[in-house]
Amino acid sequence: FDVPEDVTTDRPGQMNCFRCPEPPDSVPEPIVLFFSCPIRHALPSPHTMNSISADDPLHPAYLPTEDRPDLPRVLLIGDSISIGYTVPVREILKGTANLHRVPENGRDTEHGLKQLDAWLGEKPWNLIHFNFGLHDIRHVKDDRMDISGLRIRSAAEYGQNLTRILDRLRRTGARLVFATTTPVPDGADGRRPGDEIECNAIAIDLMASAGVPINDLHAFITPYLAEAQNPRNVHFNEAGSRLLGRKVARIIVRALRPNPSL
Repeated sequence: FDVPEDVTTDRPGQMNCFRCPEPPDSVPEPIVLFFSCPIRHALPSPHTMNSISADDPLHPAYLPTEDRPDLPRVLLIGDSISIGYTVPVREILKGTANLHRVPENGRDTEHGLKQLDAWLGEKPWNLIHFNFGLHDIRHVKDDRMDISGLRIRSAAEYGQNLTRILDRLRRTGARLVFATTTPVPDGADGRRPGDEIECNAIAIDLMASAGVPINDLHAFITPYLAEAQNPRNVHFNEAGSRLLGRKVARIIVRALRPNPSL
């Protein structure tokens, strides 16, 4: 497991301090200078991507991709887990594929059905890597995530929605890869561990019947959860997102081959 190389302090978020010299007995009057300069909204560094909310429009995952006409077009569809690994995948595939992602958190299957046409756009895709699951197994009470509340979507409803999503994606003519939903740890707000396994089983059966290959991120990341996933949280730290990104990038490269074998 790779540890991030940009950890430079034992106390994240604190600046290194130095001792100021003692002031002199007399201090001259201050000189105040005014400068006029344009104010620009700085884009965050990709190396701080996991400190930014997945719903923040300034998240680097949402930066537009300028297509190179000689490279295949690849689309990522997914929730905040995929937002976390978008930048690593884009970095790895630079010069190999034009990597795009949907311009928002893909959320659950019902939201995906509403947005799918807009996400797909008018231009053709060579490959679409997609996932739905974590948002479908949320438990909500009084409009808040609460494990004592009802699950927003039954297993049967999830299967029905995913079938409709798959039908629409197949009509694009693109190669498809479905990514399994990553693990739900104990104590995660509004989700019950094991519900994602039920959804993954439904999705795997559906994809198998349609001949769609699986990128089993659930099985891949499970051995690394202690180091890669935030405690009592479905989300991953930056090192975990990069680990997932390398896996996704490898699968995409293989799926783009003339005779793919995942």
